[in-house]
This record gives sequence, structure tokens and C-alpha cells, in this order.
Amino acid sequence: MKKGEMVAMSATMKDVMIYLKGRIGSKSEYVSYGEIARTVGKSRHAVAYAIERLKRTCELGVDDGKLYIVDLYEQLNA
Repeated sequence: MKKGEMVAMSATMKDVMIYLKGRIGSKSEYVSYGEIARTVGKSRHAVAYAIERLKRTCELGVDDGKLYIVDLYEQLNA
């Protein structure tokens, strides 16, 4: 997938993004998939799958094992 390509987000993907925007904002941070799962009311597997899809669609990135939201992180570090 290319950055900016329209992709329909699942409910879990939306829940994960909302959680991460509130939790990490524009920084990068280690985040437990289990913690996200408990907070959004989904299974750890569903959260892991949603995060992988978000990484493939360039919504999330990983830097040395830490998750970050691509748009917010790039704005801060530009």
C-alpha cells in the first residue's frame, strides 16, 4: 500500500488509533498490545492484527521497537 491510499479502517483499527493518539501523541513509545486490548475491549490478537494493518497503510511506524503515529511524529521531527 502506498502512503495516502484510501483504506477502509476496521472498528478495531479505529479504536487502536484513538487509544494511541491519546497515549503516545507525537512521540514514540513502547506499548503493550495486551494493555491496548484491555482498554479497547478486543483480543490481543485482534489488536496485533490491527497494528500490522496500520503499519502497512503507513498510519503507524516502528522505531527501535517503539510505535509512533506517522503524521504526528513527522510533524514534530521535521
